[in-house]
Amino acid sequence: MLAFRDKPPLLREIAGALDPGGRFACTVEVGDPLTAAERTAMPDADTVWPIPLPQFVELLAAAGLRVRWQRDNSASHRDTVDGLVAAFSAGRPAIAAALGERPIGSLLAGHRLWSRWLHTGRIRKVAIVAERV
Repeated sequence: MLAFRDKPPLLREIAGALDPGGRFACTVEVGDPLTAAERTAMPDADTVWPIPLPQFVELLAAAGLRVRWQRDNSASHRDTVDGLVAAFSAGRPAIAAALGERPIGSLLAGHRLWSRWLHTGRIRKVAIVAERV
């Protein structure tokens, strides 16, 4: 859901593709929309659209979907991001030699932001299963 700025049309299409009782599973990065400064700092910020959890639940309901289950997976997501930062940092010379400094720099900058946001609670990663009503 993170990459979709305009979530309502997507959720309506998903709901429309489901029979009543059909289920849709996703993960969503929950938090307030990025500030102007955060958008400037985040590489490819045009694909980063967090949303407050209550607002996402409202969008699901408006599309005809009811949350049946949810779980906060922020800790495991944070551990994964931290592992990627460590691996990308360790492999930076080889990655830069193969792809150039700009791609690895952007990759590290983005993952470091995610790590900070997950550590501070600025962003949480939530898994949701919703059912068409």
